[in-house]
Amino acid sequence: MHLLNLVLNNIESNALIYLLLFGSLTTIFLIVRGLLRFKAIQNQLQRIQDDISSIYAETRKLGNKVTAAEKQLERPAECQNSIEIRGTDIRTFRQAVALARKGVQLEELISTCNLTRGEAELIMVLHRDREYPLKNEEKPQS
Repeated sequence: MHLLNLVLNNIESNALIYLLLFGSLTTIFLIVRGLLRFKAIQNQLQRIQDDISSIYAETRKLGNKVTAAEKQLERPAECQNSIEIRGTDIRTFRQAVALARKGVQLEELISTCNLTRGEAELIMVLHRDREYPLKNEEKPQS
């Protein structure tokens, strides 16, 4: 009977050792699985951060393009302002056309209407009456 008690005690201690070993292995398995999940989440987070960085960089590029486009849109307004500042408006050109049709000389058209030589020559070519042809010295330069 004593031997039986010893065998039973030995079986119980072995079972306890096996149970502790199984519990330890299960704990190690769960820890390793958790670490692997943590690493996967870290990788996913890194990819998300990289995507956000790319989006930020593209947004900055787009902002620069919008700024450049806005500057280009301002140019026609600046050109229009410079034309208006020069003082040549539609009334001046109408007056120049009327004078050209009357047969005034090129120099008179330039000084009277405050036109550039090119503008005056163009108006004379387009609007000079056939009764008053250009003299040789007044012919527009080509």
